[in-house]
Amino acid sequence: YTEVVRCCHRDERGRCVAIGARLAEQLLEASGTAGELEAVHGVAQTDFVPREADKGRAIRSLLARDPASERLAKPLAFAIGDSGPDVPMLELAEHPFVPAHAAGLVLGAKATVTTRAYQAGTAQAVGAFLGHAPGTCPRCAAPVLGRDERVLVDLLSLHEAGKRAIPARLVGLGRDALAAQAARKRPGRAHDAGVAR
Repeated sequence: YTEVVRCCHRDERGRCVAIGARLAEQLLEASGTAGELEAVHGVAQTDFVPREADKGRAIRSLLARDPASERLAKPLAFAIGDSGPDVPMLELAEHPFVPAHAAGLVLGAKATVTTRAYQAGTAQAVGAFLGHAPGTCPRCAAPVLGRDERVLVDLLSLHEAGKRAIPARLVGLGRDALAAQAARKRPGRAHDAGVAR
């Protein structure tokens, strides 16, 4: 992936989104790279990648180191993907999944589409594979997070509840960040009290 170009454009709301397929084709033709590169459209970007690059090929090259695994039709127990180059990887999995936000991006994949998006969709897929929700057994329980870590995790999962929930979640995050800052300033208090998930 040393030759990847990632681009996007701003929509009417100022959000970064993938460029259109027609513009991507025009750029490939104008640059003379249509035979070498292809456009992979994501939710918020378009990547121009070498035509032969895909995750299935990468996995097969890793499996070549273990001849027993290489002979398996489905060498992966689980896989989740959200873009076109993920399809060859999904085809190698006994239990392939696609998160809800990418159902239209992973065309041709014979995979279970989760009802949730992004990280929540990944958690849903992992739960379906394990037979229980991630983090609910002693083996896969999440670690206890400090206040700062909890704020970071909440920030990274902002999109999980959908776009309409983002403003309320941002207000909650701001409140939590202020509480964490206030706790650090109080004399005699532990610098970073643990918060269970």
